[in-house]
Amino acid sequence: MGRSRRVRLRDIRGIYQLLGECCEVGRDLDAWVLRMCEGLGRILSPLSVNGAMVTPEAAKLGGLPLPDDPAAFDWGWQSPRQREVFAEYWRRGMGATDPTFRAMIELGRPVATRRRRELVDDGVWYGGPHFNDYYREADVDDCVISRTAPPPESGLAMFFVRVTRALSDPAYTVREQRILRLFVAELSRLLGTKLATVSEAVSDGLSPRMREVLDHLMQGDSEKQVALKLDISPHTVHDHVKRLHKHLNVSSRGELLAAARDLP
Repeated sequence: MGRSRRVRLRDIRGIYQLLGECCEVGRDLDAWVLRMCEGLGRILSPLSVNGAMVTPEAAKLGGLPLPDDPAAFDWGWQSPRQREVFAEYWRRGMGATDPTFRAMIELGRPVATRRRRELVDDGVWYGGPHFNDYYREADVDDCVISRTAPPPESGLAMFFVRVTRALSDPAYTVREQRILRLFVAELSRLLGTKLATVSEAVSDGLSPRMREVLDHLMQGDSEKQVALKLDISPHTVHDHVKRLHKHLNVSSRGELLAAARDLP
């Protein structure tokens, strides 16, 4: 039991290898966030990895970025349905009353990493509407949330990562909690220096990766071809395309390409 609580040497190696992979593409926000999520997928075997970069302006408003905001990220899931359940969860403002997030806020400290059972006891969790109406529907149960206050040069007030597991998966251990805490603490020091942040978004509102995807689409590439050329998953390309549609207020590829011609 004692050994399961201890971060192992191979865990530490995996953490710093992942940090190095993120830094390799660090000036591309979408690219390093994707590397981070995929790496945490290898290390912690989550159902999903999600989180956000919160600017001081957003922090004053007291809300969190929605899933389709460039400041937020959402990776993993076993089906589009699961992802959509949680997208709807945030769109309806359920995050503001989510017992796990409220408990994190009430900790009153800028840096913290907690497992679900340390934030909300089983009776409140399994008896509440958040779990029964949304988490259960998306097959989500256990989670670990890690929150940090990045350095001033990051331009951020807060950065957080949450890893979730499915109903049938084992709960996160103390060792896994410590792995996430160490990773987020080390990554936080790189934000705004070696790792681009959302505060560095270009004036047209498109991230560098979104711009790359759009450029390839305008050259006539399919989403599958874009994925091969940029060495990212087709699912990630599709996510970028959906964000482009929303950003440019279009509903088809033809409308997207037409609207893109007017961009600077």
